[in-house]
Amino acid sequence: MNGLRVALITPRYWPLTGGEATQIAHLAGGLLRLGAEPTVVSPGYEPTWPRQFQHGGVPIVRPPLRPGRLWRKTNIKAALGQWFQSVSEEIDCLCVSGCGDEAAATLTWAAEREVPVVLRVSDADVDPRVQRRRERICHTASAFIAPTASIAANSIAAGYSRERIRTIAPGVADSCLPQAQEVTAAKAAARAALAELDPLRGMPDHATLTLCLASRGASPGLENLVEAWPAIVGRWPNARLWIVGDGPWRDALVRQVDTLRLAGRVVLPGAFENTRELLAAADLYIHPAPGERLSIGLLEAMAAGLPVIASETAGREIIEPGQHGLLVPAADSNALAAAITRLFDSPHQAKRLGQAAGALAARRYSIETMAADHLRLFRELVSESAGLRHPPHDAGPPQAKQRVSARSDRQRTR
Repeated sequence: MNGLRVALITPRYWPLTGGEATQIAHLAGGLLRLGAEPTVVSPGYEPTWPRQFQHGGVPIVRPPLRPGRLWRKTNIKAALGQWFQSVSEEIDCLCVSGCGDEAAATLTWAAEREVPVVLRVSDADVDPRVQRRRERICHTASAFIAPTASIAANSIAAGYSRERIRTIAPGVADSCLPQAQEVTAAKAAARAALAELDPLRGMPDHATLTLCLASRGASPGLENLVEAWPAIVGRWPNARLWIVGDGPWRDALVRQVDTLRLAGRVVLPGAFENTRELLAAADLYIHPAPGERLSIGLLEAMAAGLPVIASETAGREIIEPGQHGLLVPAADSNALAAAITRLFDSPHQAKRLGQAAGALAARRYSIETMAADHLRLFRELVSESAGLRHPPHDAGPPQAKQRVSARSDRQRTR
């Protein structure tokens, strides 16, 4: 294989737990299928972690951190720098998740070698509350990838170059939708597999299962979801709500479930390495978080063909209300209960919304499209970088000369 050699650098790589790590796994697999040569690089925080292995045919490398170093920044810089030196002639382009220490270390190494560096920015990277702590060197990246239009706008407001920002939607779905019989079979198999877990024992086959995937950090909105559930079980006693995940919110939620006497009806099963079976077993997905953060879990639920309910702030860039799902005001448990009731009362509407959500995910959030858009950008930047290192004798018309000069100035400022 003689494809473009791309290093995908991410702070952590546990691709089965969702979030950015899963996106990197999807991106690496998509690039591989398109003929590129991706390598995923993530710091090796623990000495017992394997230093090299493969995931889905993609090499995974974990440069070891040095024991005894207290400062994460210097430790990351040393670990990644050592790996970069060992493969300096084998990298065409670098793509980093976020604008943290990994990005700063990568840009520092790449500056003298004119290797293009692309940063995948998130809402946290452009949050004014943390932006002042971000390394200024991050502004010198060759390009920035924002997953949504709002994050792209926030990136510009945070001072990132408008000309270097590309909006590329996340990839969570295959381009081909499963047939109805395949969905039915997958649901039966998933429920049979999950029936081995204690929380699901005794759950009638016809009972509805509502799912919410909570983040490991703060997860506002979960208390409103639990507060809405007594109204649901009042009409549908067998309805179950699973809030999957673990974090600082768990203890307070356990107390709330006990206070409302919802034990067995609201289940907190903890974190799962793989949410595929959970999504296949569910009948409805709810994303109650009030913020604007892009939810990969919401996109994955849509890709699984589930009807979805989300807060207006979190879902407005993704969902057309009444077409791909339902939107409710944030932190409004009564509105949330009304939306759930609406879909439970109308299985045909729930099915229609789920099918529309799956079609939207396959069309707009396919892994193949995400990988192709990344690869197109990488090739463009590598071509530009090669032109800067080896400019032609005749640089072309004045406009072209000005563009080359501007890029050269940008390289010198790194």
